[in-house]
Amino acid sequence: MKATKIFGCVLAFVSLQSVSYAQYPVIPEAMEKKADSLLKEIEKRSDLQFQRVKAQLELDAKNGKPFIPWAAKPSDLPQAKLPAFPGAEGGGAYSFGGRGGKVYVVNTLADAGPGSLREACEQGGARIVVFNVAGIIKLETPLIIRAPYITIAGQSAPGDGVCIAGESVWINTHDVVIRYMRFRRGATDVTRRDDAIGGNPVGNIMIDHVSASWGLDENMSMYRHVYDPQDGSKPVKLPTVNITIQNSIFSEALDTYNHAFGSTIGGLNSTFMRNLWASNISRNPSVGMYGDFGFANNVVFNWWNRSSDGGDNASFYSFINNYYKPGPITPVNEPIAYRILKPESGRDVNFKNSFGRAYVTGNIVEGNERVTKNNWDGGIQPETKGDKKKLLDSIRTDKPLPMAKISLIDAKSAYTYVLANAGATLPKRDAVDIRIVEQVKTGK
Repeated sequence: MKATKIFGCVLAFVSLQSVSYAQYPVIPEAMEKKADSLLKEIEKRSDLQFQRVKAQLELDAKNGKPFIPWAAKPSDLPQAKLPAFPGAEGGGAYSFGGRGGKVYVVNTLADAGPGSLREACEQGGARIVVFNVAGIIKLETPLIIRAPYITIAGQSAPGDGVCIAGESVWINTHDVVIRYMRFRRGATDVTRRDDAIGGNPVGNIMIDHVSASWGLDENMSMYRHVYDPQDGSKPVKLPTVNITIQNSIFSEALDTYNHAFGSTIGGLNSTFMRNLWASNISRNPSVGMYGDFGFANNVVFNWWNRSSDGGDNASFYSFINNYYKPGPITPVNEPIAYRILKPESGRDVNFKNSFGRAYVTGNIVEGNERVTKNNWDGGIQPETKGDKKKLLDSIRTDKPLPMAKISLIDAKSAYTYVLANAGATLPKRDAVDIRIVEQVKTGK
Protein backbone atom coordinates (compact mmCIF):
# COMPACT_ATOMS: atom_id res chain seq x y z
CA MET A 1 0.00 0.00 0.00
CA LYS A 2 2.78 2.37 0.92
CA ALA A 3 4.63 1.62 -2.33
CA THR A 4 1.42 2.22 -4.27
CA LYS A 5 1.00 5.62 -2.66
CA ILE A 6 4.60 6.55 -3.43
CA PHE A 7 4.19 5.45 -7.05
CA GLY A 8 0.99 7.48 -7.31
CA CYS A 9 2.70 10.57 -5.96
CA VAL A 10 5.62 10.17 -8.36
CA LEU A 11 3.25 9.66 -11.29
CA ALA A 12 1.27 12.75 -10.33
CA PHE A 13 4.48 14.77 -10.05
CA VAL A 14 5.73 13.61 -13.45
CA SER A 15 2.36 14.41 -14.99
CA LEU A 16 2.40 17.85 -13.42
CA GLN A 17 5.89 18.49 -14.71
CA SER A 18 4.89 17.37 -18.20
CA VAL A 19 1.92 19.71 -18.21
CA SER A 20 4.02 22.54 -16.81
CA TYR A 21 6.68 22.27 -19.48
CA ALA A 22 4.29 21.48 -22.33
CA GLN A 23 3.51 24.21 -24.83
CA TYR A 24 0.96 24.63 -27.56
CA PRO A 25 -1.79 22.15 -26.66
CA VAL A 26 -3.83 20.77 -29.53
CA ILE A 27 -6.72 23.04 -30.50
CA PRO A 28 -9.69 21.60 -32.41
CA GLU A 29 -9.41 22.25 -36.13
CA ALA A 30 -12.82 23.91 -36.30
CA MET A 31 -11.77 26.45 -33.66
CA GLU A 32 -8.53 27.21 -35.51
CA LYS A 33 -10.38 27.71 -38.81
CA LYS A 34 -12.84 30.07 -37.18
CA ALA A 35 -10.00 32.07 -35.63
CA ASP A 36 -8.10 32.20 -38.95
CA SER A 37 -11.22 33.44 -40.72
CA LEU A 38 -11.71 36.15 -38.12
CA LEU A 39 -8.07 37.22 -38.40
CA LYS A 40 -8.40 37.54 -42.19
CA GLU A 41 -11.40 39.80 -41.72
CA ILE A 42 -9.47 41.91 -39.21
CA GLU A 43 -6.54 42.26 -41.60
CA LYS A 44 -8.86 43.06 -44.51
CA ARG A 45 -10.47 45.87 -42.56
CA SER A 46 -7.05 47.21 -41.59
CA ASP A 47 -5.91 47.13 -45.22
CA LEU A 48 -8.98 49.08 -46.34
CA GLN A 49 -8.46 51.72 -43.67
CA PHE A 50 -4.77 52.01 -44.54
CA GLN A 51 -5.66 52.60 -48.19
CA ARG A 52 -7.80 55.54 -47.11
CA VAL A 53 -4.83 57.33 -45.52
CA LYS A 54 -2.20 56.61 -48.18
CA ALA A 55 -2.69 60.02 -49.79
CA GLN A 56 -1.74 61.61 -46.47
CA LEU A 57 1.35 59.39 -46.25
CA GLU A 58 2.43 60.52 -49.71
CA LEU A 59 1.95 64.15 -48.72
CA ASP A 60 3.98 63.61 -45.54
CA ALA A 61 6.80 62.07 -47.57
CA LYS A 62 6.99 65.20 -49.72
CA ASN A 63 7.22 67.25 -46.52
CA GLY A 64 10.15 65.28 -45.12
CA LYS A 65 8.40 62.54 -43.14
CA PRO A 66 8.47 59.43 -45.32
CA PHE A 67 6.97 56.04 -44.57
CA ILE A 68 9.86 53.53 -44.51
CA PRO A 69 8.47 50.02 -43.84
CA TRP A 70 11.63 48.34 -45.17
CA ALA A 71 13.94 49.79 -42.49
CA ALA A 72 16.50 47.18 -41.46
CA LYS A 73 19.32 49.18 -39.86
CA PRO A 74 19.36 52.20 -37.53
CA SER A 75 20.45 54.63 -40.24
CA ASP A 76 17.45 53.74 -42.42
CA LEU A 77 15.16 55.89 -40.27
CA PRO A 78 15.73 59.66 -39.91
CA GLN A 79 16.08 60.89 -36.34
CA ALA A 80 14.65 63.97 -34.68
CA LYS A 81 17.10 66.63 -33.53
CA LEU A 82 15.61 66.71 -30.03
CA PRO A 83 14.63 63.86 -27.71
CA ALA A 84 10.99 62.77 -27.83
CA PHE A 85 10.53 64.28 -24.35
CA PRO A 86 12.71 65.20 -21.35
CA GLY A 87 14.00 61.93 -19.92
CA ALA A 88 13.83 59.99 -23.18
CA GLU A 89 17.00 57.91 -23.48
CA GLY A 90 18.42 54.98 -25.40
CA GLY A 91 17.95 53.82 -28.96
CA GLY A 92 14.45 55.25 -29.38
CA ALA A 93 15.10 58.61 -27.73
CA TYR A 94 15.00 60.55 -30.98
CA SER A 95 11.76 59.16 -32.34
CA PHE A 96 9.67 61.84 -34.02
CA GLY A 97 6.46 60.40 -32.65
CA GLY A 98 3.59 62.72 -33.53
CA ARG A 99 5.53 65.91 -32.90
CA GLY A 100 4.00 68.88 -34.71
CA GLY A 101 1.00 66.87 -35.85
CA LYS A 102 -2.76 67.05 -35.49
CA VAL A 103 -4.21 66.54 -32.02
CA TYR A 104 -6.89 63.86 -31.68
CA VAL A 105 -8.97 63.91 -28.50
CA VAL A 106 -10.32 60.57 -27.28
CA ASN A 107 -13.70 61.33 -25.72
CA THR A 108 -15.28 57.88 -25.61
CA LEU A 109 -14.37 54.50 -24.15
CA ALA A 110 -16.00 52.77 -27.11
CA ASP A 111 -14.00 50.27 -29.15
CA ALA A 112 -14.51 52.24 -32.37
CA GLY A 113 -16.30 55.19 -33.90
CA PRO A 114 -16.01 58.97 -33.61
CA GLY A 115 -13.78 60.12 -30.77
CA SER A 116 -12.39 56.63 -30.11
CA LEU A 117 -8.78 55.62 -29.62
CA ARG A 118 -9.08 53.33 -32.62
CA GLU A 119 -10.20 56.20 -34.85
CA ALA A 120 -7.19 58.29 -33.81
CA CYS A 121 -4.69 55.47 -34.23
CA GLU A 122 -5.96 54.57 -37.70
CA GLN A 123 -5.52 58.05 -39.15
CA GLY A 124 -2.61 59.11 -41.36
CA GLY A 125 -0.16 61.91 -40.79
CA ALA A 126 1.67 63.03 -37.66
CA ARG A 127 -0.76 62.92 -34.77
CA ILE A 128 -0.87 63.32 -31.02
CA VAL A 129 -3.52 61.38 -29.13
CA VAL A 130 -4.81 62.81 -25.84
CA PHE A 131 -7.70 61.78 -23.60
CA ASN A 132 -10.57 63.55 -21.87
CA VAL A 133 -12.01 60.26 -20.61
CA ALA A 134 -10.78 57.77 -18.05
CA GLY A 135 -11.56 54.10 -17.65
CA ILE A 136 -11.33 50.83 -19.55
CA ILE A 137 -11.37 50.72 -23.33
CA LYS A 138 -12.38 47.15 -24.10
CA LEU A 139 -11.23 46.26 -27.59
CA GLU A 140 -13.33 43.85 -29.63
CA THR A 141 -10.57 43.27 -32.21
CA PRO A 142 -6.85 44.10 -32.28
CA LEU A 143 -6.03 47.79 -32.54
CA ILE A 144 -3.55 48.04 -35.42
CA ILE A 145 -1.35 51.14 -35.80
CA ARG A 146 0.00 51.24 -39.37
CA ALA A 147 0.62 54.88 -40.28
CA PRO A 148 3.82 56.31 -38.74
CA TYR A 149 4.43 59.39 -36.60
CA ILE A 150 2.14 59.02 -33.61
CA THR A 151 2.32 59.93 -29.92
CA ILE A 152 -0.19 58.46 -27.46
CA ALA A 153 -0.11 60.53 -24.27
CA GLY A 154 -1.82 58.51 -21.56
CA GLN A 155 -0.78 61.05 -18.92
CA SER A 156 -3.33 63.47 -20.41
CA ALA A 157 -6.25 61.35 -19.15
CA PRO A 158 -8.26 62.55 -16.15
CA GLY A 159 -9.12 60.52 -13.05
CA ASP A 160 -7.43 57.14 -12.80
CA GLY A 161 -6.19 57.09 -16.40
CA VAL A 162 -6.86 54.71 -19.28
CA CYS A 163 -6.57 50.92 -19.55
CA ILE A 164 -6.74 48.97 -22.82
CA ALA A 165 -8.26 45.52 -22.31
CA GLY A 166 -9.78 42.59 -24.17
CA GLU A 167 -7.53 42.52 -27.22
CA SER A 168 -4.02 43.24 -28.40
CA VAL A 169 -2.44 46.46 -29.67
CA TRP A 170 -0.20 45.99 -32.72
CA ILE A 171 2.44 48.53 -33.62
CA ASN A 172 3.05 47.86 -37.32
CA THR A 173 4.94 51.02 -38.20
CA HIS A 174 7.70 53.39 -37.10
CA ASP A 175 8.10 56.60 -35.10
CA VAL A 176 5.78 55.70 -32.25
CA VAL A 177 5.84 57.21 -28.77
CA ILE A 178 3.56 55.67 -26.13
CA ARG A 179 3.56 56.97 -22.56
CA TYR A 180 1.62 56.28 -19.37
CA MET A 181 -0.73 53.67 -20.84
CA ARG A 182 -2.01 50.37 -19.44
CA PHE A 183 -2.41 47.33 -21.65
CA ARG A 184 -4.11 44.56 -19.66
CA ARG A 185 -5.43 42.18 -22.26
CA GLY A 186 -7.03 39.59 -20.00
CA ALA A 187 -8.54 37.44 -22.77
CA THR A 188 -8.50 33.65 -22.42
CA ASP A 189 -9.37 32.48 -25.95
CA VAL A 190 -6.50 30.17 -26.90
CA THR A 191 -7.14 30.75 -30.60
CA ARG A 192 -6.23 34.45 -30.11
CA ARG A 193 -2.96 34.03 -28.27
CA ASP A 194 -1.38 37.45 -28.73
CA ASP A 195 0.64 39.81 -26.60
CA ALA A 196 -0.96 42.60 -24.63
CA ILE A 197 1.05 44.92 -26.89
CA GLY A 198 3.33 43.94 -29.76
CA GLY A 199 2.91 43.65 -33.52
CA ASN A 200 5.52 44.32 -36.21
CA PRO A 201 7.35 47.44 -34.97
CA VAL A 202 9.65 48.88 -37.63
CA GLY A 203 11.66 51.28 -35.49
CA ASN A 204 12.07 54.67 -33.80
CA ILE A 205 9.95 53.25 -30.98
CA MET A 206 9.76 54.85 -27.53
CA ILE A 207 7.75 53.05 -24.84
CA ASP A 208 7.77 54.92 -21.53
CA HIS A 209 5.85 54.36 -18.30
CA VAL A 210 3.67 51.60 -19.71
CA SER A 211 2.04 48.79 -17.71
CA ALA A 212 1.37 45.57 -19.63
CA SER A 213 -0.06 42.39 -18.17
CA TRP A 214 -2.30 39.37 -18.75
CA GLY A 215 -1.11 38.63 -22.29
CA LEU A 216 -1.49 35.17 -23.81
CA ASP A 217 1.84 35.02 -25.66
CA GLU A 218 4.02 37.62 -24.01
CA ASN A 219 2.97 40.79 -22.24
CA MET A 220 5.04 42.81 -24.67
CA SER A 221 7.14 41.75 -27.64
CA MET A 222 9.09 44.12 -29.86
CA TYR A 223 12.13 42.98 -31.77
CA ARG A 224 11.33 42.42 -35.46
CA HIS A 225 8.96 43.23 -38.26
CA VAL A 226 7.96 41.38 -41.41
CA TYR A 227 8.27 43.41 -44.61
CA ASP A 228 6.38 42.38 -47.72
CA PRO A 229 7.95 43.96 -50.84
CA GLN A 230 4.75 43.15 -52.74
CA ASP A 231 6.78 42.38 -55.85
CA GLY A 232 6.20 38.65 -55.90
CA SER A 233 9.11 37.86 -53.58
CA LYS A 234 8.63 36.39 -50.13
CA PRO A 235 8.14 38.60 -47.06
CA VAL A 236 11.34 39.07 -45.06
CA LYS A 237 11.88 39.25 -41.31
CA LEU A 238 13.84 42.39 -40.39
CA PRO A 239 15.06 43.72 -37.03
CA THR A 240 13.28 46.53 -35.26
CA VAL A 241 15.67 49.49 -35.13
CA ASN A 242 16.15 52.36 -32.68
CA ILE A 243 13.98 51.17 -29.81
CA THR A 244 13.69 52.06 -26.13
CA ILE A 245 11.46 50.51 -23.50
CA GLN A 246 11.90 52.34 -20.19
CA ASN A 247 10.19 52.83 -16.83
CA SER A 248 7.60 50.12 -17.52
CA ILE A 249 6.05 47.07 -15.82
CA PHE A 250 5.41 43.67 -17.43
CA SER A 251 3.59 41.31 -15.10
CA GLU A 252 1.47 38.20 -14.73
CA ALA A 253 1.30 36.78 -18.24
CA LEU A 254 -1.59 34.32 -18.47
CA ASP A 255 -0.97 30.57 -18.71
CA THR A 256 -4.07 29.71 -20.74
CA TYR A 257 -1.86 28.35 -23.50
CA ASN A 258 1.06 27.20 -21.31
CA HIS A 259 2.80 30.37 -22.41
CA ALA A 260 2.89 32.79 -19.47
CA PHE A 261 5.90 34.68 -20.80
CA GLY A 262 7.14 38.19 -20.08
CA SER A 263 8.72 39.68 -23.20
CA THR A 264 10.70 38.98 -26.32
CA ILE A 265 12.55 42.19 -27.11
CA GLY A 266 15.56 43.36 -29.05
CA GLY A 267 16.54 44.86 -32.37
CA LEU A 268 19.38 47.07 -33.53
CA ASN A 269 20.23 50.08 -31.36
CA SER A 270 17.94 48.66 -28.68
CA THR A 271 17.84 49.75 -25.06
CA PHE A 272 15.75 48.55 -22.13
CA MET A 273 16.14 50.20 -18.75
CA ARG A 274 14.41 50.87 -15.43
CA ASN A 275 11.68 48.29 -16.09
CA LEU A 276 10.10 45.60 -13.89
CA TRP A 277 9.37 42.05 -15.02
CA ALA A 278 7.29 40.34 -12.34
CA SER A 279 5.65 36.92 -12.03
CA ASN A 280 6.09 35.64 -15.56
CA ILE A 281 7.31 32.05 -15.75
CA SER A 282 9.72 32.66 -18.67
CA ARG A 283 11.26 35.24 -21.00
CA ASN A 284 12.12 37.86 -18.43
CA PRO A 285 13.02 38.92 -21.05
CA SER A 286 14.14 36.85 -24.03
CA VAL A 287 16.58 38.45 -26.49
CA GLY A 288 14.80 38.16 -29.81
CA MET A 289 17.33 39.46 -32.31
CA TYR A 290 21.02 39.67 -33.09
CA GLY A 291 23.06 42.84 -32.59
CA ASP A 292 23.37 45.12 -29.58
CA PHE A 293 21.10 44.55 -26.61
CA GLY A 294 21.31 47.09 -23.80
CA PHE A 295 19.67 45.92 -20.56
CA ALA A 296 20.34 48.12 -17.54
CA ASN A 297 18.83 49.09 -14.19
CA ASN A 298 15.93 46.67 -14.53
CA VAL A 299 14.27 44.54 -11.83
CA VAL A 300 13.30 40.92 -12.47
CA PHE A 301 11.13 39.13 -9.88
CA ASN A 302 9.57 35.70 -9.43
CA TRP A 303 10.51 33.82 -12.59
CA TRP A 304 10.26 30.05 -12.91
CA ASN A 305 12.21 28.21 -15.60
CA ARG A 306 13.68 31.14 -17.53
CA SER A 307 14.96 34.55 -16.55
CA SER A 308 16.92 36.33 -19.31
CA ASP A 309 18.05 34.32 -22.34
CA GLY A 310 18.12 34.23 -26.13
CA GLY A 311 20.15 35.99 -28.81
CA ASP A 312 22.58 34.21 -31.11
CA ASN A 313 26.18 34.16 -32.31
CA ALA A 314 25.91 37.78 -33.51
CA SER A 315 24.49 39.18 -30.25
CA PHE A 316 26.24 41.78 -28.12
CA TYR A 317 24.69 41.70 -24.66
CA SER A 318 25.14 44.51 -22.15
CA PHE A 319 23.62 43.50 -18.79
CA ILE A 320 24.46 46.28 -16.38
CA ASN A 321 23.34 46.97 -12.80
CA ASN A 322 20.11 44.96 -12.83
CA TYR A 323 18.40 43.49 -9.76
CA TYR A 324 17.20 39.86 -9.78
CA LYS A 325 14.93 38.80 -6.94
CA PRO A 326 13.72 35.16 -6.80
CA GLY A 327 10.10 34.79 -5.77
CA PRO A 328 7.65 32.11 -4.63
CA ILE A 329 7.72 30.18 -7.93
CA THR A 330 11.49 30.41 -8.42
CA PRO A 331 13.25 27.05 -7.77
CA VAL A 332 15.63 28.20 -5.04
CA ASN A 333 17.91 25.15 -5.20
CA GLU A 334 18.39 25.21 -8.97
CA PRO A 335 20.85 27.21 -11.12
CA ILE A 336 17.90 29.11 -12.59
CA ALA A 337 17.54 30.85 -9.22
CA TYR A 338 20.76 32.80 -9.81
CA ARG A 339 20.74 33.04 -13.59
CA ILE A 340 21.43 36.50 -14.95
CA LEU A 341 21.73 35.49 -18.59
CA LYS A 342 21.64 32.35 -20.68
CA PRO A 343 23.16 33.34 -24.03
CA GLU A 344 22.14 31.15 -26.96
CA SER A 345 24.27 29.93 -29.84
CA GLY A 346 23.61 30.62 -33.50
CA ARG A 347 20.43 29.22 -35.02
CA ASP A 348 22.05 28.49 -38.37
CA VAL A 349 23.62 25.03 -38.59
CA ASN A 350 26.97 26.68 -39.38
CA PHE A 351 26.90 28.63 -36.11
CA LYS A 352 25.20 26.19 -33.73
CA ASN A 353 28.23 26.16 -31.43
CA SER A 354 29.04 29.86 -31.80
CA PHE A 355 28.02 32.45 -29.22
CA GLY A 356 28.02 36.24 -29.11
CA ARG A 357 29.82 38.51 -26.63
CA ALA A 358 28.54 39.68 -23.27
CA TYR A 359 29.43 42.58 -21.00
CA VAL A 360 27.86 41.68 -17.66
CA THR A 361 28.64 43.71 -14.55
CA GLY A 362 27.12 45.20 -11.41
CA ASN A 363 24.07 42.93 -11.27
CA ILE A 364 22.61 41.81 -7.94
CA VAL A 365 20.99 38.41 -7.40
CA GLU A 366 19.22 38.69 -4.07
CA GLY A 367 20.16 35.85 -1.74
CA ASN A 368 23.29 34.85 -3.68
CA GLU A 369 26.40 36.65 -2.48
CA ARG A 370 28.71 34.67 -4.76
CA VAL A 371 27.03 35.65 -8.02
CA THR A 372 26.37 39.18 -6.79
CA LYS A 373 30.06 39.62 -6.02
CA ASN A 374 31.12 38.20 -9.39
CA ASN A 375 28.35 37.92 -11.98
CA TRP A 376 30.48 35.50 -14.00
CA ASP A 377 30.78 33.07 -11.09
CA GLY A 378 27.61 31.15 -11.98
CA GLY A 379 25.33 33.91 -13.25
CA ILE A 380 26.03 33.37 -16.96
CA GLN A 381 24.72 29.95 -17.98
CA PRO A 382 25.19 28.95 -21.64
CA GLU A 383 24.52 25.34 -22.57
CA THR A 384 27.49 23.34 -23.80
CA LYS A 385 28.76 19.78 -23.91
CA GLY A 386 32.31 21.04 -24.07
CA ASP A 387 34.62 23.04 -21.82
CA LYS A 388 32.36 25.44 -19.87
CA LYS A 389 35.18 27.71 -18.70
CA LYS A 390 36.60 28.03 -22.18
CA LEU A 391 33.18 28.91 -23.55
CA LEU A 392 32.57 31.53 -20.85
CA ASP A 393 35.97 33.08 -21.56
CA SER A 394 35.06 33.35 -25.24
CA ILE A 395 31.73 35.04 -24.45
CA ARG A 396 32.98 37.39 -21.74
CA THR A 397 34.28 40.87 -22.35
CA ASP A 398 35.28 43.29 -19.60
CA LYS A 399 35.19 46.21 -22.00
CA PRO A 400 31.79 47.88 -22.48
CA LEU A 401 30.10 46.98 -25.74
CA PRO A 402 28.44 49.55 -28.02
CA MET A 403 25.16 50.74 -26.52
CA ALA A 404 22.98 53.83 -26.83
CA LYS A 405 23.63 56.51 -24.23
CA ILE A 406 21.64 56.20 -20.99
CA SER A 407 21.91 57.37 -17.38
CA LEU A 408 23.13 54.57 -15.11
CA ILE A 409 22.67 54.03 -11.38
CA ASP A 410 23.81 51.10 -9.22
CA ALA A 411 21.58 48.02 -8.91
CA LYS A 412 20.33 48.75 -5.37
CA SER A 413 19.34 52.26 -6.37
CA ALA A 414 17.68 50.88 -9.50
CA TYR A 415 15.57 48.52 -7.37
CA THR A 416 14.32 51.42 -5.26
CA TYR A 417 13.76 53.66 -8.27
CA VAL A 418 11.87 51.09 -10.35
CA LEU A 419 9.51 50.12 -7.53
CA ALA A 420 8.72 53.77 -6.89
CA ASN A 421 8.43 55.00 -10.47
CA ALA A 422 7.86 52.26 -13.08
CA GLY A 423 4.59 51.69 -14.89
CA ALA A 424 1.72 54.01 -15.74
CA THR A 425 2.12 56.27 -12.70
CA LEU A 426 0.25 59.21 -14.23
CA PRO A 427 -2.38 60.27 -13.60
CA LYS A 428 -1.97 57.65 -10.84
CA ARG A 429 -0.91 54.04 -10.29
CA ASP A 430 -3.75 51.55 -10.49
CA ALA A 431 -4.55 48.76 -8.03
CA VAL A 432 -2.82 46.13 -10.18
CA ASP A 433 0.56 47.87 -10.22
CA ILE A 434 0.27 48.73 -6.53
CA ARG A 435 -0.29 45.04 -5.76
CA ILE A 436 2.56 43.89 -8.03
CA VAL A 437 5.03 46.32 -6.48
CA GLU A 438 3.99 45.24 -2.98
CA GLN A 439 4.58 41.60 -3.94
CA VAL A 440 8.07 42.47 -5.15
CA LYS A 441 8.83 44.33 -1.93
CA THR A 442 7.64 41.52 0.33
CA GLY A 443 8.85 38.69 -1.90
CA LYS A 444 5.46 36.97 -1.58
